[in-house]
Amino acid sequence: MDAILAALTALATIPLNTILAIAGIVFCFFALVPVTIKNKRSKIGKPSTKPRWVLGIIGFLLLLGSVSPWAATKPTSPTETPQSPPSTFESPTPIKETLTPQPAAGNDIAITEVMAVPCGNTTGPSANEYIEISNYGTVPADVNGWWIATNDLGNGSWPDKIVSWETRNSGLSFGSLVAINTTIIPPLGYAVILPPKYSPADALYRFPEGTIILTIDNGEYLGDEIYGLTGTNNPLSVIVLYIGTSNIIDKVISTYGSPKYGTSPENIRDNGLDKIPFSVEVCYSVERLSASGPDSENNWKKLKDGSPGLPPK
Repeated sequence: MDAILAALTALATIPLNTILAIAGIVFCFFALVPVTIKNKRSKIGKPSTKPRWVLGIIGFLLLLGSVSPWAATKPTSPTETPQSPPSTFESPTPIKETLTPQPAAGNDIAITEVMAVPCGNTTGPSANEYIEISNYGTVPADVNGWWIATNDLGNGSWPDKIVSWETRNSGLSFGSLVAINTTIIPPLGYAVILPPKYSPADALYRFPEGTIILTIDNGEYLGDEIYGLTGTNNPLSVIVLYIGTSNIIDKVISTYGSPKYGTSPENIRDNGLDKIPFSVEVCYSVERLSASGPDSENNWKKLKDGSPGLPPK
């Protein structure tokens, strides 16, 4: 029995076109070679005269079938899994996923330092004023098109849009250590908003490597165009960083001075309920102690000479 099964298994592995070819040759052989048929009553044999053209036709058809495409496939052995015929449709090459993270929605961005009374300035706007913002989150944050607004001496001010430094001053360079052509703040990174009038050649501040230098889209100074930011005389400047338009506050991102505000930048006011914004002396900035902490009196301190682009001292 084992021998029979082995023979059948071996036969199953022979291609169909080979089997047809062998059968066709056999039939053609018997059609062409005379066969001697013995008479029962006579011991003398004589060639059969019966026509054998039927065998020839069958042999020819078998040979023809052995070369046809449908018989050229290899039979599947008992141990093989039938393979599906190849598809004529080619799957498109998958596109590699980009590694660029999505910008943050502003939940991890904070105003972390305000220089309203820089050295050498007591009255009027100064090109050396700045507002520092930081990203204390884990993903990059693109602040392009966000707005910065102040109370403008208590009357509410038209805000200004944040843009990259290069947008306003493409010919002024800070060197290779800082970034002036982007508005994307990396995780744990710092950006400094400077007035377009600021001159890198004066080198009043030394910005750390990797600092993002930003500016404003329309005005020449931060805050009021006549007085700038006010940090010594009342009313002191409060600041709101928000997403929206020039006359609508859609989402407040961060504040300095615990201001009150409504749906319009013109409604920005000092709430008068605490001791911030601080009144500072010349050359002093106000620094936030914890970027993720509240805009409250105990989370701010005065800092001599400022530290733009650096963590709290």
